[in-house]
Parts: sequence; C-alpha cells; structure tokens
Amino acid sequence: TVLSTGNELPYLKLQISEINDLNLEGTFIRTTGVVTDNYYAGGGTNIVISDTQDPEHTVPIRIWDTTGIITDEFELGYILQVQGVATIYNNNIQLTPGNQLDLTEGNLNPYDFLILDPEHPEAGTDLKLTFNNENHHYDSVTIYWKTNKDLTYYAKQMESSAENTEFYYTFQSPKAGTKYSIYFETLEDTVKTIFPDDAPEKPINIEIPSTKLIAKITIPPKPFNPHIGELFPIEISGENGDKAIVRIFNSEGKLKTTLYNGIILSNSGIVHLNWDGKDKNYNILPIGLYIIHLEVIDRNTGKSKTDKAPIVIGTYLN
Repeated sequence: TVLSTGNELPYLKLQISEINDLNLEGTFIRTTGVVTDNYYAGGGTNIVISDTQDPEHTVPIRIWDTTGIITDEFELGYILQVQGVATIYNNNIQLTPGNQLDLTEGNLNPYDFLILDPEHPEAGTDLKLTFNNENHHYDSVTIYWKTNKDLTYYAKQMESSAENTEFYYTFQSPKAGTKYSIYFETLEDTVKTIFPDDAPEKPINIEIPSTKLIAKITIPPKPFNPHIGELFPIEISGENGDKAIVRIFNSEGKLKTTLYNGIILSNSGIVHLNWDGKDKNYNILPIGLYIIHLEVIDRNTGKSKTDKAPIVIGTYLN
C-alpha cells in the first residue's frame, strides 16, 4: 500500500564543523562547503570540502566508481552542496553520496533568515541583504557589520517592508578581497534577539572574491605582543588558483620568516593567517617595526602583483 509519494529525503542538515562525530555513522547528512581537494584513490574519487564559515573544518566526500557519479565540474573553489550517508574511515566521518543528484552547486549563505542578492557576491556589484525570519513581524532590525580592516562593528537600522517582515541593507560596490562580518539584532516590543545566536563571537562572514590578478593585505591597525601569546591576524587576497608568498622583514629589510608559500584554494581568494611573532627559527622577535610583504603570481601567465604593510610588535609598560 502506497501511503504517500513525493516526500523530501529525511536528511540532517549540518555545518561541516558539526559532522565529525562518530555517533553520526549511518546518518543521511546534507552540508555545503568549498572544494579544497579532488583526487582519485582506489576505486573512487575523494573530494574534500571546507566549511564556508569556518575554513579550518573539512570533511571528505567518498564517491565510488560504481555510483557512476561524474565529478569533472567540482574543481578547486567550487561551492558544493552534498548529501550522503555518514561512514567511518580511519576513525573519521566521511560522506558517501549515491547518485549524481546528491551533489549540486551550493550556496555560500547557510542561514535561512538571510537572502543575498546576488546569491554569489561580486566585486563592484551592489550586495543587497534581506533579513526575513519566517515572515515574523518586528518593530525594527539592526545590522551590525565590519570589514576585515575594521576593529569595531558599525550599527545601522535596516529599511523595512510595509508589513515589517522583511528588512533590507545594501553594501555599495564592494571591493574584491573584502570580508564582511555581520549579525542582526531584532526588536519586538522590548525584547531583543540576536541572529545568529552565537554572534558576535561567531558572526556571518561574506567574502567578495576576485576575478583578476590582485594582491591585497588586510591587517588590523594595532600592535601586538607575542611575548604573552598574542597572535596577529592577517588576511591576504588574490585569485583562486594563484600562488601567494607572504614574507616578513625587519625594518632593515632583512627576511625574518616566510609565513605562507602556497596556492590560494578558496572561492573568495582570501586566505586567513595568524602570525605568532616568531622568525624562521621559532624565536620570538624583539619589539619594533616589521614589514609584511605579499607576492601573488598568476600561474598561467607568470605575471605578479605585490602589496606590503607595517606590523608593530609591542609590549605592555609596567
């Protein structure tokens, strides 16, 4: 007896950072990430995707040859939505899709209450954000945002629809290599609610990719003290697939360390780094002025671009 038809598959929707739990073995899971590796191994293809909101977390996708799934289009930097059964390999969770429809182009925005227009942000094109929490009515919605070169958040009240269910804000002509960190605060009567609920510690990150050869360094305008374990955040921007080399020199122009030397493997072209203030011999450098130098090389043409910025190692005065 057919009870019903046309039902959605009962998948569990998770962020990649939530997947590596061995108790999930046998669970049908859907997730979205950026392809960071794609290679053939022993009867199938392994595709590795990283979390679009937390790139340090990854999950392998195991695609057996017997499924007939074609993986040619899933190149490095591709935004992939995948659904499959969680299985265990080498004491880690991997997802195993069963057919071609289990792998589709994903959306960088994993939040149901937020709509991006365009869906895939572009440099030089206005980016419109729409906040809509299941058509709920609010008195007002405030957006908090900052870029990767801002220390503090800006607070702006969003425009609203006549029904006060949709709220709008537009970033005008964003530049390539910019990362926006955002979250929302709703007001209903006197009750305030934060979206997402773990913001501002974990805001929504929207990155503006580059489609041409660029080299850009973004760092906060402040000194740091590695002697007490502080790390200095550095973001470099190029184009997906280009080679990037990050070097740090002292004020006399002597090379102290090479912080990064590799291929940019993110859809946005942004690479997130942290410097611990140490030289190539793992010694903490003395207080003073240092220069961070970025070289980005187009691997197809050999052309390159550079950027540089000052970093100050300081200390606290007694």
